[in-house]
Amino acid sequence: MSLNTSNPQIVWEVKPQTDLENMTGEQISTPGFEMSDCVQGVVPGTVFTAYVEAGVVPDPNYADNIYKVDETFYNRPFWYRTEFKLPASYSAGKRMWLHFDNTNRFADFYFNGEKVSGTKSSSRDVSGHMLRSKFDVTDLVNKSGKNAIAVLITDPDQKKTRQAKDPYGVACSPSYLAGAGWDWMPYVPGRLAGITGNVYLAVTGDVVMEDPWVRSELPTLQKAEISISTDIKNISSASKTVVVTGVIQPGNITFSKEVRVEREATAKLSINKDDFAQLVINNPKLWWPNGYGEPNLYTCKLICSVDGKVSDVKEMTFGIKKYEYKMVDNVVGYPVLTFFINGQKVYLKGGNWGMSEYLLRCHGKEYETKIRLHKEMNYNMIRLWTGCVTDDEFYDYCDQYGIMVWDDFWLYVAYNEVAQPEAFKENALDKVKRLRNHPSIAIWCGANETHPAPELDNYLREIVAREDHNDRMYKSCSNQDGLSGSGWWGNQPPKHHFETSGSNLAFNTPAYLYGIDHGYGLRTEIGTATFPTFESIKEFIPKEAWWPLPLMSS
Repeated sequence: MSLNTSNPQIVWEVKPQTDLENMTGEQISTPGFEMSDCVQGVVPGTVFTAYVEAGVVPDPNYADNIYKVDETFYNRPFWYRTEFKLPASYSAGKRMWLHFDNTNRFADFYFNGEKVSGTKSSSRDVSGHMLRSKFDVTDLVNKSGKNAIAVLITDPDQKKTRQAKDPYGVACSPSYLAGAGWDWMPYVPGRLAGITGNVYLAVTGDVVMEDPWVRSELPTLQKAEISISTDIKNISSASKTVVVTGVIQPGNITFSKEVRVEREATAKLSINKDDFAQLVINNPKLWWPNGYGEPNLYTCKLICSVDGKVSDVKEMTFGIKKYEYKMVDNVVGYPVLTFFINGQKVYLKGGNWGMSEYLLRCHGKEYETKIRLHKEMNYNMIRLWTGCVTDDEFYDYCDQYGIMVWDDFWLYVAYNEVAQPEAFKENALDKVKRLRNHPSIAIWCGANETHPAPELDNYLREIVAREDHNDRMYKSCSNQDGLSGSGWWGNQPPKHHFETSGSNLAFNTPAYLYGIDHGYGLRTEIGTATFPTFESIKEFIPKEAWWPLPLMSS
């Protein structure tokens, strides 16, 4: 059951915590509690977006309205609240799970008058915008009457105002870094704090599967070896014999395996060609990037059963492919990073994806249009700059249209001393587990224009090796060590775009080995001047500002 605002039965309310300072989360999450003088929330979305959609804030896309907003109103904690009734399909004896795919930046969760995250006295229980939250509310759910949810969202600690000296708010990572303002987008009041991912209820039995993973090995292009693994968690107080059955399509490849899981424990299930010969696929339909072949996809459906009754079902989409990375001499004889897929060298064409929409209002099918246009422009890669997208649909459509993803983590330049390194690690691990089935992910990158601090760099390298089995390369930095990036920020001779470089960053001196006369190789970021049509300009700039051009005072 979806608990997003797209469900007409669901109404979220949003209100500053200070307006309810005498109320506890237990009280606010009690069915029937009235949260008066609030605005209607947008989920997924942000606190600021809720006030924009409610008409409290003039259109931030018009003129310089966004710069006139009092950011201090939004840079503080807010309550989200909603009520719902269970659907008639809810079955007695089943477990009910409350899911939040993303919350930014800190969150505390309450359900039907009880705190369900952390401890009764803890706060900021969930930390980071990429971390999934799941709560077993079986014993709290009201099966016939109303149920209530309350979520306290706390905004990032750093960059409290537009003028704050904290550079870009990077210390608050993991978060949507650009929300603190960049040289290409404004500071967003509240810095994109909110319930920014899907919210939903799911029903299972006592045994559930977590983070199932399908991998493919390609000894040759004519033979693929499939392996499947998943964690199997037994929530009950009795040990269980679990049967996991699966089917891969196309091909109707079936398999089944039994595993014993002790009470309140988790077991690892792994299945490969040594267990089932049918997991060797002859003449597989390979996943290719745009322009090199079809982006063929497979599905794997897993059913977890106990005593002949279905307890949990998971379905994954995956692609059979093989990424390789080699250092190949460029036109002036310097080795540069070169991508190969399924044994074929790939000429990378694409651009940087800054934000899907700077107020996080892009969702669902809107990604289909944006990704399809990349395909129609003959692009084959998107660099997800600083990991600014947390929506699964982005990756789904990249898989579908053959658009590879250079996927950054949430670090930038020298300011990568994050305030909560353990939260960063937890979010990074969840990101890799959540996204690793997507064939479109071509590389994991630690930081934008720098290397992560050693502690984080080593951790990222470790989890990519362990949780993604090094299927994709981990690259510490977006513009060094066999590649380049950033700029231009000024006019350069034409030859600088190809054979020589004034410097890596278009500054006065070479930033690293691939400097003057060494060429660029793969370039992960290059500025291109683009201009909207005048008809578009008229939609967001007042007529009196068309000409002469207004000059900003700062």
